[in-house]
Amino acid sequence: MKKVSLNIIHQEIVTFNDLPSDVKVFFKSKGPFVKRITSLNFENRTLSENVVYFDISTIDKPIQNRLSTENIPIGKMLNSMENKRVIVSHGFKEYDELRNSYLPHSILKSTYPYKEYIIIRNENCWFHITEIFHSKEIVSCIADK
Repeated sequence: MKKVSLNIIHQEIVTFNDLPSDVKVFFKSKGPFVKRITSLNFENRTLSENVVYFDISTIDKPIQNRLSTENIPIGKMLNSMENKRVIVSHGFKEYDELRNSYLPHSILKSTYPYKEYIIIRNENCWFHITEIFHSKEIVSCIADK
């Protein structure tokens, strides 16, 4: 059985001041934070791309270690832990609304279905995630079945 794989495109440590203003509101502490850009792929197709922010000071050391050493989706990693996902917004966004969020990575010019959500554990926002979906690639994968 073929599996979806995670590709880490970019990862860097950033300060609270480096966070987009619409992301800052979800975090209680001042960091430091990690900005992580990833893609979910099936075969040679990119299904989605994600910008993830997380506060290093609030996340358990074992989770931090897994994030730095494993290519595993965050949701899968947290599957066995109590957490709450809250959708902040969803819909469609244009390339111009998204491109700066994904820097230094570049995304294709397009209109994307997207989902913005946070993952909460122990009453703290652990992750802020914006995920854009490559709908043509997803449909293509389904059609190939």
